[in-house]
Amino acid sequence: MKKRRIFVTGDTHVRHDIQKLREESFAAGSTLCKDDLLIICGDAGIVWLDEAKDRELAAWYDSRPWTTVYCDGNHEGFARLKEYPVTTFCGAKAHRIGESVYHILRGEIMELEDGRRFLFFGGAFSQDIDYRTRNYDWFEAELPVQREIDNCMKNLERYGFSVDYCITHDVPTRFCMQMGYRGATPYMLADYGPEYINIHGVLDNIYEMTEFREWFAGHYHVNRVMYGKAPVHILYDEIVELT
Repeated sequence: MKKRRIFVTGDTHVRHDIQKLREESFAAGSTLCKDDLLIICGDAGIVWLDEAKDRELAAWYDSRPWTTVYCDGNHEGFARLKEYPVTTFCGAKAHRIGESVYHILRGEIMELEDGRRFLFFGGAFSQDIDYRTRNYDWFEAELPVQREIDNCMKNLERYGFSVDYCITHDVPTRFCMQMGYRGATPYMLADYGPEYINIHGVLDNIYEMTEFREWFAGHYHVNRVMYGKAPVHILYDEIVELT
């Protein structure tokens, strides 16, 4: 069986940063097939605010040679995402957005035929919350709730807390701080209901408890690699092929 080719990139923001996926910027894309995967580390915005435009964008992704999978970020249409049917993709529960477009749910582990395992855990704080409207273009669901954390821990336990890749939108606190950002504060959490949990604390726990080869995230609109127990890649317009 031919080994799947896997590419990972950062935020696409509906169509605002989608140019990196066009043929002139992503030449390898034209050589791929539907068995090959493009992973977006959140803020894909394929499901956003307008149903007709969402269908049009999903159709554009379906027209690409590859299959697209993504974790959610903070800029997603969470109210509409939950309306999509849940299916299973490579062992992971996912919303099926198009014929070849999947939003992987938080805490799910995608396992490929060659044994490579990918943990997905989306979500992040919106830094622009003061400029957005609750339940229109900003949603409390950008942060996790306990059942999503429980799902993550259950799945990690099933795999002995060992995966090949972690796919997230934000990063653990230590890497936020390396980039000059502080972690979540009580003030930041004040805008959310009591059921919503600090994403940085969740990612800190995943980082400490899990063995992994590489970690990929988006959110910060930079391309940068940092090092801890394994490389942590922050991606924006860069597209990385996994080997």
